[in-house]
Amino acid sequence: MIRALIIEDEQPSREAIKLLGNWEKYGIAEIDEAENGREGLRLVAARRPDLLLVDMKMPEMDGVEFLRRVSAEHPECVCIVISGYDDFEYARTAILSGAIDYLLKPINRHDLNEALAKAAALIGRRKREAGERIDQGIALNLSLPKLKETVFLRLVEDAGGVTPTHLSVIGADKPAEYQVAVFCLLNMTQVRREKFKGDTELFRFAVANLLNELELDGVNCFSFANPKSAREFILVLTLDPARPHGLRPDIEGLLKEGLDRLEKWLHLVASGGVGRPVQSHTQIRDSYLAARDLAWSANLAETAHRPIWAASAEQGSPPPLIGRMPLIRHGLEEGNAAYAAAVVSDYVAEIRKAGRLSLAAADRLLDDFATLLHELALDLGVPNGWQPDMRSAGHDPDMPYDLTSLKQFESAMQDLLADFADYVRRTVKSAARFHVSDIKAYIDQHYNESIRIHTFTEKYYLSREYLMKQFKQAYGMGIYEYVQKVRMEKAAELLRDPELKIQDVSDLVGFKDKNYFSKAFKNHFGLSPTEYRSKEQNATFLP
Repeated sequence: MIRALIIEDEQPSREAIKLLGNWEKYGIAEIDEAENGREGLRLVAARRPDLLLVDMKMPEMDGVEFLRRVSAEHPECVCIVISGYDDFEYARTAILSGAIDYLLKPINRHDLNEALAKAAALIGRRKREAGERIDQGIALNLSLPKLKETVFLRLVEDAGGVTPTHLSVIGADKPAEYQVAVFCLLNMTQVRREKFKGDTELFRFAVANLLNELELDGVNCFSFANPKSAREFILVLTLDPARPHGLRPDIEGLLKEGLDRLEKWLHLVASGGVGRPVQSHTQIRDSYLAARDLAWSANLAETAHRPIWAASAEQGSPPPLIGRMPLIRHGLEEGNAAYAAAVVSDYVAEIRKAGRLSLAAADRLLDDFATLLHELALDLGVPNGWQPDMRSAGHDPDMPYDLTSLKQFESAMQDLLADFADYVRRTVKSAARFHVSDIKAYIDQHYNESIRIHTFTEKYYLSREYLMKQFKQAYGMGIYEYVQKVRMEKAAELLRDPELKIQDVSDLVGFKDKNYFSKAFKNHFGLSPTEYRSKEQNATFLP
């Protein structure tokens, strides 16, 4: 079965694609739709389609950005690009992203189905090869734990490619109940650094080994790190169907013991949750999603550095962060970093008063705060914006923030703010001496030279976007427009001197090409340089 996703902002176009395609013929059984690239990315992550049909011209996120993101984050997807423009750059983007075909609107039935046939053949070949690779791994004595991790991860992600052979080898081909638990490690960065000297693989092996040793009659435990979520460990519980009828093992007690072991032996603080029992390996993902929601709902206002077992997936909504950014900006612009830090402390105090901040919300708020600081950096004129670098605060940029309490959450926010304030202070060191009239004065004096925006961005340590915005607000035109205006006015003045040739005037105002100068002059005054000179001379001799 092949899953497809059509990403096109026009409903009629999506309907036309669905009507023209011989989907069943090529084994395409599910077709989802998205009306822009941002929604498309969300659906790719949630639905795991095999085939994407992508329009290049869309709101919010166009096809160019979408293809860049998909090729980096979901390289397994096969793409067919659709465009209303026979544009080389679009075609080049499609080729670089590995798209299998490029179709022009209006879409032709034959061309569409030819592209679908090609895509289906490629997807089928890839799936067969993926299955063969796993089989070859078994034949080459691939370790059973690694194979189990691969198979269970595929089941958790609903990624497909699991065959009866794989299930048989890991012992999952017989009737059994399954439950999935999720453990979120709240202080893994500190523990990995202090107890494992920064060795991530050794750290993960120790955690998985400890959870695998949990024992309960009729229950088999197998755990592994989630490669797509650094904080998460997944524990798959296989319940023996031969246990006495009606007897349910104390799964919750077993998993609470797991939390205690993590704390006792590795000094790890963790939150945990377990999904409902399911009757087949095909439902393992459902149990995982429920367990994940529970584990990530852990309330940092109540942890006090203790393990948390979540009984409900209550999240709650923290107060909006964006409303605090003008105050933070004001403090930084006034050179008062302490005031900006106090704004952050007040924000966390409001959360503390509400008594709830889930782990998921805390992670999201830190990401949002970094994004808002990045946008503020651009607005303040910092070239290339700002990205957090927390090495000075002892934080490993490749690992998640430790979040065992609200106090630690506030510390992470303050570290981000301090890093941002220091970066801005170092980078915009000449900004205080800058005034937009400086650029105008420079152009007035150097209009006959080659003028580039980077001349000013490098001098004042400000971004191109910020400089151009400030200049246009002050003078009602862009920097290049003003350069052209000054050159044309100076040229008009020089043309009144009959001793100067047109070529001389062109050279004096900074044009190396006389023909280009003549065109630019005519566009500005409506007359060629020769016509303008004649008009001025006639006006001079009139009585």
